[in-house]
Amino acid sequence: VVKELALASERRKKILPVCLDSSGIPKSMEYQLAGIQRVEYVEREEERGLQAMIRSLGKLGVTVCEEASQEAAKTPGFISHDPSHHI
Repeated sequence: VVKELALASERRKKILPVCLDSSGIPKSMEYQLAGIQRVEYVEREEERGLQAMIRSLGKLGVTVCEEASQEAAKTPGFISHDPSHHI
């Protein structure tokens, strides 16, 4: 993953970090992920995480079907705004 992240960053690709558990970010990834908000996708809150991902993808310019966008707008999600979660 470190290599893919480095290539995406070098090529100025859009990156959407999705946190699947409480593991930390490896030092080798900190630079490429600095300042990017991540989506929290946690057990028993999968629907909220999915809707947060849909909203985030839309904000990144990814075409999302209208039905999914409308549903995501209704569901509060886990987009981390906590500065300690910015990576």
